[in-house]
Amino acid sequence: MIRSIVAVFVGFVVIVAVVIAGTAAATAAWAGPGGAITTPYLVANGIVSLVAAGLGGAIAVRLAPRLPFLHAAALVALLAALALPGLGGSAGQPAVYPAVILAVGVLGVMIGAALAARRRPR
Repeated sequence: MIRSIVAVFVGFVVIVAVVIAGTAAATAAWAGPGGAITTPYLVANGIVSLVAAGLGGAIAVRLAPRLPFLHAAALVALLAALALPGLGGSAGQPAVYPAVILAVGVLGVMIGAALAARRRPR
């Protein structure tokens, strides 16, 4: 049980760390004057989110003691639970952007999980 919790938690921490670093880089490279959100920034943030989620999903699966896709599903549920309050959007972002980022996160976790499961010892 503890290993399962650790697997999901570590996957989540990896997602957060990569998103923070990637968002900082995207902001430095593509934010408009005064930090305004630009289309290149949104695209870069989407790509960073996909990569981060893929890494998090892969790590959760690799650390899972058994039932790897259940751990990926738990990571998806955690992402969704944390994203739900922000689905209303925020200033400067397109209204649909939070939902798109959530979908990208779900897709990324499942792709990362599938790739890691193929390499996982049985």
